[in-house]
Parts: sequence; structure tokens; C-alpha cells
Amino acid sequence: MSHLPFHSEVQRDLRVADLTEEEKTAVCDVMAKGDHFFHVFTSISAGAYYSDPRCWKALGYVGNVPSGGAFTGPPKEVLDQLGLKQTVE
Repeated sequence: MSHLPFHSEVQRDLRVADLTEEEKTAVCDVMAKGDHFFHVFTSISAGAYYSDPRCWKALGYVGNVPSGGAFTGPPKEVLDQLGLKQTVE
């Protein structure tokens, strides 16, 4: 609670209605930073979940593996549309 503008035991137990406008503004500023914490926490939690191999199995993710054989390059129609030609065989 030391990050709050009023951190003594007596001051902590005051009602918001008893605070000055300056103190109310300071409290609101501190509480608004909680939104940032929640965003960071949920991002880290989701990242941890989706990077854990145990969760990959639950999601059906097989990893970075070839799924259809060798890659033969983009379709000829796409190359023609872009005005390009295949240079690697």
C-alpha cells in the first residue's frame, strides 16, 4: 500500500468521501494503472499457456512440421498475376 498517497493505517481506513479532491485524484490515478497490470498479466498468462507443450496437445497443435510434403512454390496463376516468374526449381 506504500504506493498510495495515503499509506498509514489511519489514512487507509478513511472513506473516499472524506478525502480531498487532490487525494481522490491521486487514488484514481493509482487505480487506473491497474488496467495496465491486468493487460500485461493476461498477455503473459496467454503466452505461457500457448507456449507450453502440454497445452499444444490439448489444442491439437502438432508444431512446426511439414503438412503436405515438399513446397513447390506459389501457384503459376499467382506468379502470372504479379508479373513474376519462378526462378527456383
